[in-house]
Amino acid sequence: MFLKIAAAASLGLAAIAPANAAVTFEIDQSAANTYVNYSYNQLGWSNFSATLADLPTSLKTLEIGESWTFDFIDISIGGIGAGAVELAAQLSFLTPGGSAPGEASGWYAVAFFTAAGGLTWDGPTTITANGATYQVALENLGGLDFGHPITETISATVTLIGQDVVSAPVPEPASWAMLIAGFGLVGGAMRLRAPRRVAIAA
Repeated sequence: MFLKIAAAASLGLAAIAPANAAVTFEIDQSAANTYVNYSYNQLGWSNFSATLADLPTSLKTLEIGESWTFDFIDISIGGIGAGAVELAAQLSFLTPGGSAPGEASGWYAVAFFTAAGGLTWDGPTTITANGATYQVALENLGGLDFGHPITETISATVTLIGQDVVSAPVPEPASWAMLIAGFGLVGGAMRLRAPRRVAIAA
């Protein structure tokens, strides 16, 4: 009986405790909301392309201060020559909602046995959606690994900055009365379980 009353009292206290400040993220895979577009001006006989990487399809839950990094954009450069590039991308989420747009500019130069280049984004971007505040940062490229073709992957990092903590409704007076009565019964049960002392006549 004592354990049942104590458990009921604990459940009552849990009902008025604030919710855990964690947020679940799910990437919006639709082409209208998550995408990358690019343009480039070339010198020589080179070509440039940027496409979405294989984005995660599973859910990811973050606590405040935690981050999630995944592949976002795949870049390919072929041929010999140089060019100036511009990218416009957007990463959107079904949950908690919101979209993070980004723009980048850069350059590349490819010779027979060497390559150089770089790409810089204008972010990071901070989004607030459905009580969650998070930041999306896209990776800058500071060099190119030579290959045929040259391939690079740009990652995205999502960091949860804040979350509005929603408390459960304050119990009605009747609920408070039940909690108080429960604590009273707990105290009474503890007194009844206390050992009795038997006086022995001298």
